[in-house]
Amino acid sequence: MATKFPRPWAWALYLVSMVVLTPPRYCSSVRIVPPAVFVIGGTLVDAGTNAFLPNSTAIAANFPFYGIDFFDSVPHGRSSNGRVVSDEVARRIGFEMSPPSYLSLVAGGYPSYKFNRTITSRGVNFASAFSGVLSSTGRAYGQVVPYPEQVRQFSTSVAGNLTAVLGQPGSANFIRQSFFLFSVGVGDTVEYIQNLTAGRPYYRSDDLFLDAFISQFVGGLLDLYAVGLRRSGIVAPPPIGCLPYFRALNATGGCNARANSLSQAIYQRLTLALRSLGASAPGLIYAIGNTYRFVSDLLAFPEGAANCGLKELRAPCCGNEATPCSPTATLCRNRTEYWFWDQYSVTEYAVGLLVEAFFSDNADYVSPINFGQLLIKY
Repeated sequence: MATKFPRPWAWALYLVSMVVLTPPRYCSSVRIVPPAVFVIGGTLVDAGTNAFLPNSTAIAANFPFYGIDFFDSVPHGRSSNGRVVSDEVARRIGFEMSPPSYLSLVAGGYPSYKFNRTITSRGVNFASAFSGVLSSTGRAYGQVVPYPEQVRQFSTSVAGNLTAVLGQPGSANFIRQSFFLFSVGVGDTVEYIQNLTAGRPYYRSDDLFLDAFISQFVGGLLDLYAVGLRRSGIVAPPPIGCLPYFRALNATGGCNARANSLSQAIYQRLTLALRSLGASAPGLIYAIGNTYRFVSDLLAFPEGAANCGLKELRAPCCGNEATPCSPTATLCRNRTEYWFWDQYSVTEYAVGLLVEAFFSDNADYVSPINFGQLLIKY
């Protein structure tokens, strides 16, 4: 049953205690150090893939003000002023930041020994901003790498290289011990609502869209399971309808209710689908981050958000609701006070709060275990 917050100050106290102060249970457990992190998904976790796609310049995030708060203040293709979710999750489990994007390794002409050294010491990030679980998602924005292709890149290229370097038993064990991070549902939901609004829906109903989404996601997950995946942290979508982009399309400035309903449905269906895998995927360990619930709590109780340092939960820091971030866009002064960075993505500060929730013991925000407990030696 969802926790009730009778007063805003009570929610603020609860959020801080659960997400910031309470030591996670896994701290006293025997933890493995994952040999690598493999990242699959879209905008929230892309570490620069789209910068290597020739037809994706408009969504590559490789121009100012992107990256202004990154370690060298240079854009690296991340849709943020600094770190994205993949960076922060990787940091929390023992790495400096997200592993490099797969295309940066391939396009960079890395010799095989350097490519192999990278994947065996850090992992690979396959994520592509504005892509989706569905192959059709993102094409309107230019060239992207959809989920099925990301899965194929791992299953063939990376898994094959690991086998060549470590041998079959060594490769299988390496993959089993690695941490797989997924972020899914954002691009698919945005584009589905856009197509509905434009009168060109790809699916005849919300249920058909959701069925296709879950079928594609589970199919890809099982393909990865077949080559060794066992530990998966999954980031479900936030309230998509409350993105600045959708607020700008609403005359009242409110959220898009249908998009939010789909976001909730994706989380619920992901939860049911993973529970039902059972005997078809023995040994699979997963945690699902309920981004929808976490962000909804912030929006419902702005006093609690302020207690976390946030003052602006609607407008983006770079540009505005109707104007994309660009080198000539208006930039906010205090980026740690904003939840949104641009029309679609969040600030580095917001990323830190969100990922902290995924490592907390708050079952409203992550279940059936937290991301840290994925690293317990079972």
